[in-house]
Amino acid sequence: MFRNQFTEDRFVAAVEKFVDVYSTTMRAASQTTTEPPATFDNIRSLVQQGRKIEAIKLFRQMTGASLKDAKDQVDSIRLY
Repeated sequence: MFRNQFTEDRFVAAVEKFVDVYSTTMRAASQTTTEPPATFDNIRSLVQQGRKIEAIKLFRQMTGASLKDAKDQVDSIRLY
């Protein structure tokens, strides 16, 4: 009985250490992003490149608009 308890305690300690290291790593990774912040200029650029679906997705991400509203807005962008 004592041997099983000792092994279980070591297992729990190892899992706790893993969770601590994992959460620290994930926190650090989320703070160091390589993507530029989304702006309306990014949306215009995507439209100019012919990547309209990506522009609609980005617009929805930024504004929380419905699919129809985002499509209408992206369709209304004039290319200069």
